[in-house]
Amino acid sequence: MADNFEDFKLKVFVTVARRGSFTIAAKELGVTQPAISQNINSLEKSLGVQLFQRVRGDVSLTDAGRAFLRYALEINYWYDSASRMFGGEVGSSVVKVRVAADSICADYILPKALATLMAGRPDIFFEVVPVADGDADACITASPAPAAIDFEAEGQLGGTLEAAVAVSALNKQKIVVDGLHVSGSFAAWEGYRSLLPPDLCARVKFFSYSAELVKEVVCTSGHLVGILPAPAVARELLSGEFLSLPLSLPELSMDIHFVASPGFEGKNIYKLLFEAVKQGR
Repeated sequence: MADNFEDFKLKVFVTVARRGSFTIAAKELGVTQPAISQNINSLEKSLGVQLFQRVRGDVSLTDAGRAFLRYALEINYWYDSASRMFGGEVGSSVVKVRVAADSICADYILPKALATLMAGRPDIFFEVVPVADGDADACITASPAPAAIDFEAEGQLGGTLEAAVAVSALNKQKIVVDGLHVSGSFAAWEGYRSLLPPDLCARVKFFSYSAELVKEVVCTSGHLVGILPAPAVARELLSGEFLSLPLSLPELSMDIHFVASPGFEGKNIYKLLFEAVKQGR
């Protein structure tokens, strides 16, 4: 197999975050402690933030460090996936799990969930495939939350995907929020079209199946307000690029459905994957 794709600084950061010690991280990675310190210092300088608090040999994540850890785990996951996908066959000691997912779950739920899971289980390789794939071990999709929950099927729900109402921080126009009466026009993710009230739907000037395209349109607009799944704008809200409006749209919430094949449901990895998806929404 070809050498793994990786960013060693990120690998060092994740290891220190997981171990809580530069010394233990150095032993695990097979490098010296000064090398660990050098990589962390270089990463902090590049990001312009302090990632760890250092007190008498113990290290703990700062608020910025905890926020960055989520992205570091996802980046490392995609590096590892690319290495396995294009570097050769998955080793015989690695368990391969095929997960079918729709676009929202594949783009915004699974990366965080699988990265977190794989950080502690390097013996597992996940392959994400389209929902139409009939040979998946598990299928994860988002669909409108029903008015009444079917408690018999509740164990198959991985959580709720909330809607976010966001506007570009560059939008200087005053936006008055009063229920659903928001001045201006909307750009919305296509999955919400059938759920929007008729009066609100009529004011949507731009629909798209691509949440990224909706974000781009809202970010460059002087008046458009975005309606998207909350995980799609998490990074922009955290950075201040987008502002979240004090407007709740509970009727736009989506249930995350987690359905496993009969042979997969009884395995321990099924439970781990389910919990990771539930926590990663």
